[in-house]
Amino acid sequence: MTTILTLRTKDGLIMAADSQITDGTGRKTQTTKISQNGLFLISGAGDCLPLDIAQHLWRTPTPKGVEWDDLLHFMIKKVIPSLRAALIVGGYKKDEDDKDAGFTIIFAIAGQGFVADDDYSVSTADILGAGSGGAYGIGAISAGATIEEAMAVAALHDTYTSAPFIFVHQPKH
Repeated sequence: MTTILTLRTKDGLIMAADSQITDGTGRKTQTTKISQNGLFLISGAGDCLPLDIAQHLWRTPTPKGVEWDDLLHFMIKKVIPSLRAALIVGGYKKDEDDKDAGFTIIFAIAGQGFVADDDYSVSTADILGAGSGGAYGIGAISAGATIEEAMAVAALHDTYTSAPFIFVHQPKH
């Protein structure tokens, strides 16, 4: 699991991620979990294949004209269908028999964050979280913590989250 957080600020958005990966044997390694793909910052939790496809293989759409005025609509109408097609081409198929299968992807574009789950629903909020430590981080920020403090809170309470933490700022459009 993991902890991914986004916090919308007056001048854009900060995306934060821990760097711990725990494999099936309990062995822990480190990796970078935030990637830039086109205009998007992308991170997520859950099945690795859809995250790898979204971060490294998918050709992200670019908003044009009035699409910049309603990025949620753009996400629903253009981004999610494009991602879904890329996942099919990439060979991702959710294992319905595995109750732990699935994914959550957090996207940031133009300083706005969006979260999509494996049912392809999309939502947006000023604070977003994903992974096993996401709720701890959201709670900490909601209680007044900085995003840096929130990541530390998540690591304190979630065994699948650990430093070093990565923080990426994305300015508003």
